[in-house]
Amino acid sequence: MFINFFGKNIGGKEEINKIKEKRTSHWLKLERSFEATKRKLKSDTEQDMRLDIPPVIITEAKLDINLANSFKMDIHNKDFRSFFDSTQHTISHMKHIMEKIPDIELILLVGGHAQSEYVSNLIRSEFLSKKILVPTKAEVAVMEGAVLFGFEPWSVSARMCRHTYGIRCNESFKEGFHRREYRKDIDGKDSCENIFSKVATEGDILQVVEKRVKAFYSTHKDENRRKVRVNIPFYASTDKTCQYTTDISCERIGNIAVEPPADGWPEEVHYRVEMYFGRTELEVKVFNDADEREEYTGKFDFLIEKEIPEVLPVSLVPSAQAQGRTKETKSNCTLC
Repeated sequence: MFINFFGKNIGGKEEINKIKEKRTSHWLKLERSFEATKRKLKSDTEQDMRLDIPPVIITEAKLDINLANSFKMDIHNKDFRSFFDSTQHTISHMKHIMEKIPDIELILLVGGHAQSEYVSNLIRSEFLSKKILVPTKAEVAVMEGAVLFGFEPWSVSARMCRHTYGIRCNESFKEGFHRREYRKDIDGKDSCENIFSKVATEGDILQVVEKRVKAFYSTHKDENRRKVRVNIPFYASTDKTCQYTTDISCERIGNIAVEPPADGWPEEVHYRVEMYFGRTELEVKVFNDADEREEYTGKFDFLIEKEIPEVLPVSLVPSAQAQGRTKETKSNCTLC
């Protein structure tokens, strides 16, 4: 917002880029001055805000604006408040979270804006029943937490599941229960495609050491299926009751492709899918009984900021020899 506002007075982004390139230290000084001035804005005053401008920038930008003495710029209070418009989006997001988790009693404000009385008062006025706490050195709290997590990853012992996660598979078709458009003959069996086989549900508390295991199988009686790659697609959904991976709430987040042995698959192959949720990434390991020396692994990033995390599908080759595998009983779900 500030760059757009400042750019209007000096000829646009091109002029700003020139100043950044030629007078980098002075531009950084201006940014620090702006951040310091933002913290001075108060809710109960209509007074214009005064911003320190480095003399070099005034000269090179040929500023035609209201400059006070000693190289300072006056910005109308209304214009300055517009720099905080993004706070309203943050408040709307917080309200959405409160609707899902109404028992929250304390809101912790961190980051540079946490030191702004204007911002903290905006949040207090919207959440009157909540206690608002601004810690000491709030502007570096996130960075210090990241450093702590880097040195001691186990300092975060559990995470709440953001979405409902599952694997796409096939089930035996049940008339009147499954959608007829997903009915398909797979290797001589009447099957239903696009089944969402749930692994973890939104709101689940997942320990950092927690492992969830699913068992699947695939059939390869047809000669055409002896050499096919078996896909294990992973999905995330905003609906706890999601039934099909084609539902509008469902998004594919990744895929692990299991390659057939050199001499082809046997008639029936059993798979053990291990998922580790308690980390910054969803880590997946896949084992099959056709070749016990092979292990397939994949990691899907949880830190991507989207309503449903979107990760490009990955096709993986066998990794090092797997250890400690346990035998799984046959599941009623098959893989493609």
